[in-house]
Amino acid sequence: MKWSGAALIAVSELSIQLGNIKSIRVSGMKFEPVCWRNYQNKTLKPDLYAITSDGEYEDHWFFEFDLATEAPSRIVSKCEQYQEYYNTGAEGLVIQMKASQEFGALSM
Repeated sequence: MKWSGAALIAVSELSIQLGNIKSIRVSGMKFEPVCWRNYQNKTLKPDLYAITSDGEYEDHWFFEFDLATEAPSRIVSKCEQYQEYYNTGAEGLVIQMKASQEFGALSM
């Protein structure tokens, strides 16, 4: 993936800002292409994936950056792809698998 200078700055800025929020802890962050998700012979390509927690809840986030370079139809299409991916339930399986791997490592 080749990033434009503006996109690289935007992703970097968000990662820094997330780390500066006092009420949450960032427990994971991945940039593309590492954060891409394969499903149903398709690939969801977020710009950034982050895991945050407030001590009680853990939230998983996909971030997309539009720097006024995409047509509105492309943005709508991307939103539909996220909804399609969500409806597969695949992300829940990714999260469960990761949690069981971490738990397994802790219980050794």
